[in-house]
Amino acid sequence: NAASYKARHCDVTDMIGGVITTRIICVTLVSILVATGKSTEICRTAGCIKAAGTILGNMDSSVNPCQDFYRFACGGFINRTVVPEDRHMWTATSDMELTVLKRIAETFNSSSNTEVRPRYFRIAQNFYKSCMNQEAIEENGLEGMKQRLEHLGGWPVLDEYGIWDEDDFDWVNTTVLLMDEGWSSDMLVDLCIGTDARNNSRSRLQISQADLGIPREYLVQGLTNEIVQTYFELMVEVAVEFGAPMKFAMEELSDVLMFEIELSKISVPQEEMRDHFRLNNPMSLFELEEQFPLVNWSVLIPCSLEKYVVVSPEEVVDVVVPSYFQKLGSLVERVDKRVVANYIMWHVVYESLPFLPKRVSNIRRKLMVALTGAKRFRPRWEFCTNSLLDRFEPIIGSIYVRKYFKPEAKKQATQMVTFIQKEFLKLLSEVSWLSKETKNTAIKKAYNIFHHVGYPEELLDDVELDRHYKKMEMTNGDLIRNLLVGQQFESYRAFSELHRPFNQTRWDLHAEVTEVNAYYVSDQNSIEIPAGILQGLFYSPDRPNYLNFGALGYVIAHELLHSVDDEGKQYDSRGNLHNWWDRSTQKEFDKRANELVREYSSYVVPEVNMTLKGVNIQGEVIADHGGLKVAYNAYHTWASRHPPEPGLPQLEHFSANQLFWLSAANSWCTKEREESIRLGVMVDVHPPSEFRINGPFRHSSLFAQDWKCPPGSFMNLPNKYNVW
Repeated sequence: NAASYKARHCDVTDMIGGVITTRIICVTLVSILVATGKSTEICRTAGCIKAAGTILGNMDSSVNPCQDFYRFACGGFINRTVVPEDRHMWTATSDMELTVLKRIAETFNSSSNTEVRPRYFRIAQNFYKSCMNQEAIEENGLEGMKQRLEHLGGWPVLDEYGIWDEDDFDWVNTTVLLMDEGWSSDMLVDLCIGTDARNNSRSRLQISQADLGIPREYLVQGLTNEIVQTYFELMVEVAVEFGAPMKFAMEELSDVLMFEIELSKISVPQEEMRDHFRLNNPMSLFELEEQFPLVNWSVLIPCSLEKYVVVSPEEVVDVVVPSYFQKLGSLVERVDKRVVANYIMWHVVYESLPFLPKRVSNIRRKLMVALTGAKRFRPRWEFCTNSLLDRFEPIIGSIYVRKYFKPEAKKQATQMVTFIQKEFLKLLSEVSWLSKETKNTAIKKAYNIFHHVGYPEELLDDVELDRHYKKMEMTNGDLIRNLLVGQQFESYRAFSELHRPFNQTRWDLHAEVTEVNAYYVSDQNSIEIPAGILQGLFYSPDRPNYLNFGALGYVIAHELLHSVDDEGKQYDSRGNLHNWWDRSTQKEFDKRANELVREYSSYVVPEVNMTLKGVNIQGEVIADHGGLKVAYNAYHTWASRHPPEPGLPQLEHFSANQLFWLSAANSWCTKEREESIRLGVMVDVHPPSEFRINGPFRHSSLFAQDWKCPPGSFMNLPNKYNVW
């Protein structure tokens, strides 16, 4: 239930000068002197000089801003940027993200064994060392992994001579064993813990559909799809490296692929998972057995969790996609056990590939190229640092904020959040199509949005961090063992909370502080503004606030607007699933949202000749459109209470208003490979960067006014669509 400002790509995230034409100078000087009363002073702080250089360097002044503002603001960046071979894209924030990773890696590389460090630091350091020790990984080869597969019941594709016995196999028992050992166990049923959607003061188990090896959108196309074919080739090549004969592997794994394709077809697509009321289907364990009798739920769930918590037949489970489970049991029943076993063990191996010897892990490259366009893998230090972040974010966050984050930035950002929240409340109070009762409830919800800004104070407490990790041990040797121990720890932390009151403000739930991103969490009615984004392109205290409101302010406002997008609006001020919209107001919302869906569904992404999926991206689009308005108005409210701000060097001809829009656009400057664009259009809930600028900007009368865009020009649509 978290909506982020920008996409989080799974493992593919592994993501000055300029002259303005005289014609543009003449136009904008009029707006500077007449429309805004802008100060003629020039800011020459380090923050201003850096910001001016970035804006000028990213800009392509040969483009008319009223014809294509994204190319105007970002054309210089696009023209000069060469996407590194180990990246699927390079964005204006990639340098920030890479700097964060380098700082983390340097901390662990430079720390000696004799240096006195807290216990929690040594835990993370041991994991990092085990990941970086490529020599040991190569020496260990595949024998350790083969032994683990045998312990799990064996991978039948490696058994050409019939030793594997299907009578000994039961997919439910195997899933229980996977969970117990610390492996991912979501190959057929995704069992996790969340909050009770209608009462988030308590935790609740949830079951959802399988996590597939490649996106469902490719698998449902079947064997004719090139990505599916490449995925199959990967399966076969890996099995052969493990010792399977080529011909036998192709025969066995073709059945596995067909089974996974069938799983994709009974899975529910993204566009059908936006109505959270339809996804909320609480059933007791006993009712699960009655509704879906072909799955042995009385073993699968209680036995999977017996290390952590006692689950009785009366335990309530949220069934996210009942239609999937109505078909899953019969699908598994009619497929040979050998196929199901091969499928499960393939996924165990597949998820382990990045941590295995190079001759095996490198087999992934062809699929990576097909999916994202990246030509090679990230350097080992970067891969291991990302793996560290995935598993030890509180530890990394603690180290990072102490060394690199200034406490005053947290205070200043919190003030900005509060200021923008007030502007959001003002916007809601002025919306004419909301009924009185719905408006009051919307205002109450907006007022009660909880802020998690920067980092939780507990990250500065060594005693608390040691207590948090007291049940975890890491060695600097066996990497796979460390991965399993880490997952067991996370399962313990999560599932042991099942029958306890859920504390939304628990610090470890808000410890992802190094991310250059932000989130709205609907079932907590809260926003997360991590320390990682409170810097660089987004924020600096020594530059004018038109830049800070345009960049960080837009991010904050975007997240606040998620509280009333098509998904966020389904939750009330406490973060509980609750329909608080009367029918007439709901119709008004739907009319406006559907206008945006139709509009964006008509947009064609030229690089791949694909139209956007308006339904899937509508939440982000609604937040982009409304967030821009709130951030812009918030800046103007702030500016009305302060003296005019100075301009920027070499950008004196732009008004404060215009620099707000340039600042908002700059964080979206992106150079992306076609394969990655195609993948994003198919599966991402965020539109490509170009449409996150031109889309909301051309639907804004404020933008058209500030840039003097003629009616009917590309950036000044005659019919402007906005929900808020």
